[in-house]
Amino acid sequence: MKKFDIVLASLAIILFGGLLHRIGLGGFLMRLSIGLMIIIIMIYWKLIPYKNQLSPRYLVIIRKIEKVLTPIFNFLSVLPKFQFGAHISMDLAPLIICSILILLLIII
Repeated sequence: MKKFDIVLASLAIILFGGLLHRIGLGGFLMRLSIGLMIIIIMIYWKLIPYKNQLSPRYLVIIRKIEKVLTPIFNFLSVLPKFQFGAHISMDLAPLIICSILILLLIII
């Protein structure tokens, strides 16, 4: 998809969410979608180190999720990795995204 198509689809989703919120279903659907996004990001975050060991069925799913999440994580790649020890570090991008989504879930 072109970037313009993605922006247009995002705008349509936001407008549709606003319409549903006006009806009364929007809050529930927004909470549900944010909760699902948190679960997907957490599963992806935990499975990505073992991507080579996944079965072909799940590898296809992880690759589809990776197409969506990789640009977001690359955007936040300017953040330094948190060092726990000599050879142990953690990327902060998934943690920050999940934190933002959890805050949105609490606020909505």
